[in-house]
Amino acid sequence: MLLIDTLQALILTNIYMNLPFAIWLLKGFYDAIPRDFDDAALVDGCSTFQAFRKIILPLIGPGIGAVAVLTFLFSWNELLFAITLSMTPASRVVSAGVYDFVTDAFIEWPKLCAAAMLAVIPAMIFVIFFQKYLVRGLVAGALKR
Repeated sequence: MLLIDTLQALILTNIYMNLPFAIWLLKGFYDAIPRDFDDAALVDGCSTFQAFRKIILPLIGPGIGAVAVLTFLFSWNELLFAITLSMTPASRVVSAGVYDFVTDAFIEWPKLCAAAMLAVIPAMIFVIFFQKYLVRGLVAGALKR
């Protein structure tokens, strides 16, 4: 098998794990859009793809933002497949690298804490920059307009 001990195996695994969640969440946003918007775009001369791209896609933008943030965080924090599918240090991701400081004999606490802090920084930066999309997407269905 050509995927053992490669980053492609981890990428494919995370796609397969997050895709059902993303589809389920985006379906809720898509179902909340009235069919009349799509029909009006088709009457005005848009093709089906243009109606989706120009009308529907901007309306589900907050949902796409929320899905992007949540799937990034799920993939970033995933450990089980990271330690199972990556055996050499060259194919390790951050979460599996932090786990390397825990051994059977002892735990290297200073190195573990330093590595954990470094591992959290990219996720914090990502969430800080995209928190408005996450909040907008999560509360979009809760507010009446």
